Amino acid sequence: MYTLIGTVLVIGIAVLVHELGHFIIARRNGVRVEEFCIGFPPRICSFQGPETKYSIGWIPVGGFVKMAGEDPEAVSGAPDEFFSKSIPTRIRIALAGPFGNFVCAYFCVLLYLWTGGVRDARPAPVFGSIPATEIYQECGIQVGDRIIDVRGRPAETFYGSVEHLTDSADTWPAVMRLLRAGDTLSIHLDSPAAHRLAGAARPLGEPRVSRVMRGGPAAKSGLLAGDRIDSINGRPISEWSDLQKTVSESGGETLVLGVVRGEERLTVNLVPDVQSQQKESGEVEKVGRIGIQSAVETIPRRYGVLDGLWTALIMVGDFILLFFDVLWRLVTGHLPTSLLAGPVGIAQVSGEYLKQGFHQFLMFLALINANLGFVNLLPFFLITDGGLIFLFLIEGVRKRKMSIKSLERWHQIGWAMVFTLLIMATYNDLMIRMELGEKISRAFDRLK
Repeated sequence: MYTLIGTVLVIGIAVLVHELGHFIIARRNGVRVEEFCIGFPPRICSFQGPETKYSIGWIPVGGFVKMAGEDPEAVSGAPDEFFSKSIPTRIRIALAGPFGNFVCAYFCVLLYLWTGGVRDARPAPVFGSIPATEIYQECGIQVGDRIIDVRGRPAETFYGSVEHLTDSADTWPAVMRLLRAGDTLSIHLDSPAAHRLAGAARPLGEPRVSRVMRGGPAAKSGLLAGDRIDSINGRPISEWSDLQKTVSESGGETLVLGVVRGEERLTVNLVPDVQSQQKESGEVEKVGRIGIQSAVETIPRRYGVLDGLWTALIMVGDFILLFFDVLWRLVTGHLPTSLLAGPVGIAQVSGEYLKQGFHQFLMFLALINANLGFVNLLPFFLITDGGLIFLFLIEGVRKRKMSIKSLERWHQIGWAMVFTLLIMATYNDLMIRMELGEKISRAFDRLK
């Protein structure tokens, strides 16, 4: 149910704001809109307005605004047709769809910030272990050190305290007071050391269970919220990260957990579920999951009106830079095409974010809208808005309109490219995310 509702909301909203952008700007520029449709035919329902037919289609992976004269074969030269308008007008109409997605992404992020979506970790501000231990050694920090204050500001949250280290408005060195085994000590950090520490430091996460997922291995074994796991297979566990790593690498083998429940010590045996997880390299690995969440307490960080307006703009800009980076790495072969996701991949992730709550779903909705706006501006796929703008610019340079035959050829090339990409993404969905090949192989083995 979460997957269905999440998919409908994410795709429905992203497509609606995109097509609404085209619709509004087309109408404002005197272009007659014949149909406004969310989804693709066959149609679920429709009604005819004074000029425009409004429809909802059964196939929820897109939508369209059908403008008069937009089809190369239907161009008659009437003044209310799309191709009768000037090149700048056509470019404005093409840009309006992606712009609608960027605006939607911006307001989703803004609402996320204003309503406390950003949360600070509120365990006691204590340093936990990190892979690059030499950074701690360089700064004179040990795992378990508690932060008293940074630059004279009392420590309330871990990340909030660490951020104070890099305040450029303050003087150097940055002074941080720590509590270690009952003793107070001060460390002085210059700018390079402070920035390295701020980028690497992690809080100490106690291996205590805050929530047990219904039906998971932990629930079946009798683990309860509040239990503290202090050993696995006889090996002591002091941090949540140790617990995660051990369970993830278990390979589905039986684990013996040492559990502290109040004043009582228990031994719990369980077998983790084995799930597939795709790495950045495109490789699929099997990881263990037992169905628990950590007891890290967080508090919301509410942004003020002006801070939120500016921070939301920066975050949407960061999304776009991220998409540029991913695209470049795909094109240059540094990322495999197996990472491309189609409707099934989006549906799975939509459901997961919806389960996590309103704020996480808002951020995913913002990410999808920013991604849709970005992809539609790319000129590679010649039926996207960016592809159309590219053709209009060519037309402007040539000083004459493109022939109907040329437009038809560009459309055919564009659709061929899009269908190729869709086939690749659908293959990834079926074979990697749904493990269809592996399931079919197991079914044949059972038949044998």
